[in-house]
Amino acid sequence: RTAPPSLLACSTFTASGFNIFSVQGPSLSAATQNDEQSATANAKSSVIPNTLQLRCAPNPANDFITLSYGLQEDAVTSIEIRDALQRIVAQPLWEHREEKGVYALAVPLAEFPSGAYTVRITSVSATGVMRRAVTQVMIAR
Repeated sequence: RTAPPSLLACSTFTASGFNIFSVQGPSLSAATQNDEQSATANAKSSVIPNTLQLRCAPNPANDFITLSYGLQEDAVTSIEIRDALQRIVAQPLWEHREEKGVYALAVPLAEFPSGAYTVRITSVSATGVMRRAVTQVMIAR
């Protein structure tokens, strides 16, 4: 996979085999939702939200989904993907220490069957504050 467009200042690291982009720069609009880079850019914002938020783009998804989120403070972060029966089917990020900022995580969906999934992010700050956000995503083939 390629990094997001060069209009943003990014650092890329890998956790559990998934690419994560730490983003700094202006918000971008996507040209098309079928293009991974455009969807990734559309999902990102340089503004850190006051609460933990999780965005999925495109939704419904087919080949990949970009999960974007912002952290108000340094935190240990986990992301789980659950099927309709709430079984954990993937953990693209598990207890990963991240600095305050905005992130985007590209998740390939080739091995996921069509259906409804729940994506849950949990962050725990050094002061012990736990934040959680949940969103739904559809995978259509």
